[in-house]
Amino acid sequence: MGSSHLGIVLPPVSTFDPLLLAIEEGAIARIQSMAGDIPVLDLSNVFAQHQGDGVILVRSGMTQQLVRISDRAVIAEGTATPDKLAKEIVGAFEQDESLAEPLFFDGGHPTIEGNEVAARAIARWMLELGWLPPS
Repeated sequence: MGSSHLGIVLPPVSTFDPLLLAIEEGAIARIQSMAGDIPVLDLSNVFAQHQGDGVILVRSGMTQQLVRISDRAVIAEGTATPDKLAKEIVGAFEQDESLAEPLFFDGGHPTIEGNEVAARAIARWMLELGWLPPS
């Protein structure tokens, strides 16, 4: 019978989830510290490396900017508390339904492509850990 392995896979966090992002700051280091020798894979980093066309939310204090990835142009800007999206950001999405964050179909759920990116990353991680035989 084969051996069992334990690892922690953290789900990707959308840039449009300002409250969760605020909580997440420093959380990865705390989780890794608590996990000890248990390997941790943060899918937020994986998703950030696969940015394609689309937009992201950039925060600085209470200021929020809707930024187009391709040219870093600011499409909308406003202020809001950390648990809310600025009304200007929401308005931009209401005016242009084509705006979307790569790999997410809403403020937190991966698209089919996002799930494929996650699955490939997890498989690669498990191969690197020696938990899967090479194909």
